[in-house]
Amino acid sequence: MPKYFFSPEKEQQGRILLTDETAHHIINVMRHSIGDRITLCNGQELDHLVEITDIKKATITCQTISISPTLTESDTKTTLYQALPKGDKLELIIQKCVELGVCRIVPVITSRSIVRKQNEKTTLRHKRIAESAASQSMRGIIPLIDTAINFDAATATMEKDQTKTIVAYEKEDKTTLKTALADTKVKNYNLWIGPEGGFTENEIEALISHGATPVTLGPRTLRTETAAIAMLVQVLFQ
Repeated sequence: MPKYFFSPEKEQQGRILLTDETAHHIINVMRHSIGDRITLCNGQELDHLVEITDIKKATITCQTISISPTLTESDTKTTLYQALPKGDKLELIIQKCVELGVCRIVPVITSRSIVRKQNEKTTLRHKRIAESAASQSMRGIIPLIDTAINFDAATATMEKDQTKTIVAYEKEDKTTLKTALADTKVKNYNLWIGPEGGFTENEIEALISHGATPVTLGPRTLRTETAAIAMLVQVLFQ
């Protein structure tokens, strides 16, 4: 059954109003009509089974039939600090990591990042990709996608309370990701992935000073987009 997100303020006494791109997709792409039932999520891990009761030009009215907790969110909360990669690779990273279960993505401008122009339109496009991926994968939240910030600012935003910070580093050859995940009491993680050229030694030292643990992801050198996906999968699995 299709699933879409709505803003909680659009709900009044069990009636939910859908507009803009969501309404367009339901009417013109999915070809839903009055009487159809769909699932709507409020972005706060509550799913609403609703029936479409009215369709106008660009507005849909739905009536809630039942509400249930979303069962697709992990107890493990992850924030991905992704160094800006070349081209449009960040869009792929956002899409796949949202599907897999990431909670927040912070694009980071590092020393070796090849920076394309970042603006409000870029961030808005990234947020739309995240919402689409969250809808497709039946998430209970739309993960946060930050505007790209520089390395120092990114380290300052890290959550530290009951949170472990792990950085994938190609020069690390002793500590594995499995070893870093040995403490099963930790449920929150900051995951750092470098750009194509990797982190500089100064950046690694700075992350270590903020409590990060450098880890190896194995003997093979991974592309930055592959490393992000591989690291997230293993963290959520453990």
